[in-house]
Amino acid sequence: VAQADIKGFYDNIDATQTALYAAGCGYSWPLLRAAVGLQMLATTTLHAKGKSVQVSRRTRSVITGSRCAKEFGAIIVTSVAEEVASENAHFAIRFGESALLVAAWVDNIVAYGHWAKVATDVLDCFDIVLKDSWGLHLKEG
Repeated sequence: VAQADIKGFYDNIDATQTALYAAGCGYSWPLLRAAVGLQMLATTTLHAKGKSVQVSRRTRSVITGSRCAKEFGAIIVTSVAEEVASENAHFAIRFGESALLVAAWVDNIVAYGHWAKVATDVLDCFDIVLKDSWGLHLKEG
């Protein structure tokens, strides 16, 4: 087993890039547009049943603590994990019909292998795909 965190993950997520990627994967464009709008607008006004309520922004220029951080982060981690798993499926630990290679909790990435070298190589692969696809890196050490 090998573990690493994504360096400055939520501070460096590009909401627009993430939404465009998600739209290409079939996510609802109106919902994505609304999510990016919630992230980028200083104030959002909700109108329903003849009433208006203003919801002020919870963050300034970064996605940390924002309304959409969890969702945007999950899109990024899932996209990288799927690519790494497809390229390295032969290294996965098998449990009958199931297999385990990469797991994530928020920005904590865990790679599995029958040997420590395999797990660290999978983590290195995750780091390369993360950099190439999203411009992010795993923390050193």
